[in-house]
Amino acid sequence: FTEQDRITGKRVINLQNRAQQIEQGKQYAEQAQKEWRAQGITYNEAFDPEAYQRIVRIFSRLHSVSHLREEEWQPYLVGIDKWNAFTLGGADFFVYAGLEKDLKSDDELAAVIAHEMAHTVAGHIGEKTAYRTLSLVAGSRSSQRDTFQQAFTHTNEEEADKIGILYCAPAGFDPYAATRLWRRQYEQHGTHALLFQDHPMN
Repeated sequence: FTEQDRITGKRVINLQNRAQQIEQGKQYAEQAQKEWRAQGITYNEAFDPEAYQRIVRIFSRLHSVSHLREEEWQPYLVGIDKWNAFTLGGADFFVYAGLEKDLKSDDELAAVIAHEMAHTVAGHIGEKTAYRTLSLVAGSRSSQRDTFQQAFTHTNEEEADKIGILYCAPAGFDPYAATRLWRRQYEQHGTHALLFQDHPMN
């Protein structure tokens, strides 16, 4: 039920080993592709060859300096006009077209990708699920409250911010781009902007 945190070396609770996490992510990616095709949503080269190569180039540089660089990851550029990027803990990475189009700066796009990559590297997805599952099994009422989820999320988001910045520098991207990006988004949208409802502002 535990694994070693790749960043801190500490033992953390996780109900899945790395192979299981990768397999689960692969299953989601395959299901997502079926749904995209059914809805007429294109992705990767079929959506925009130049934009996809930009994603691959930035992602590859960050992945090469990450703690999971020995794994073979698959980045996706999805033709959905939303400001979002995410990973579900496996080796598949998703960037929506709205985000890629909006962020003209490679440094800022790298900041978002590195942040999301950090969630998988630090085991946040599996860790959060494990804590919630075990708390429910143990009959903990606090784990069902929104404050439990928010506190857990804030801690993980702050850690992902730090890891993401540390990945940007050796990959050749400006680590200060993250601060510029989050400040601009805050000034434009406030505390409830986009994905920031449960993300602590930098």
